[in-house]
Amino acid sequence: KRADLMQRVAEQLLNAKEEYAQTIVMEMGKPIREARAEIEKCSWVCRYYAGEAEKQLSPENIKSDARTSYVRFDPLGTILGIMPWNFPFWQVFRFAAPTLMAGNAGILKHASNVPGCALAIENARLLGATQRAVQALNRRSIASPITIAVTKLEIVRAEKPCRITDVASSMMSVPRSVRQSSVQIT
Repeated sequence: KRADLMQRVAEQLLNAKEEYAQTIVMEMGKPIREARAEIEKCSWVCRYYAGEAEKQLSPENIKSDARTSYVRFDPLGTILGIMPWNFPFWQVFRFAAPTLMAGNAGILKHASNVPGCALAIENARLLGATQRAVQALNRRSIASPITIAVTKLEIVRAEKPCRITDVASSMMSVPRSVRQSSVQIT
């Protein structure tokens, strides 16, 4: 079912490519050709994870002294994605497609200068099709008090800051018991 939804998201991206590309151009001044290519790349990543996630997430048997040992990949819960402005759709989809295919939900904190892109992703329900699997936070600063407060909620199981910055430092100040299993810095 998730794979079917992700395939529909890929189709929806291509069907509304011009609209989304125009939003990118309007908000950040990216050339229209590059904005269209960004939307096409987002469609590709959705198709990729729709086709590969089941295989990538299947249990792996491992050698041990026990009768049976394996590694299992379970959903973490709600993942906070903190995104930059330079690829306003691509960065979100490269985070969200695998996150959602693994059974998680997401909270999106997008850069303050691309609120239209964040809202387009949320309002079109691109990343949830029939349900709000990704919710956008719209605040001026990426390290805003709301972002820091959200990380302290027990529903947020992991964060994915876009790179090491003051934001990541702020996120790291959240107690490990709240951050739980992973913070991925790319």
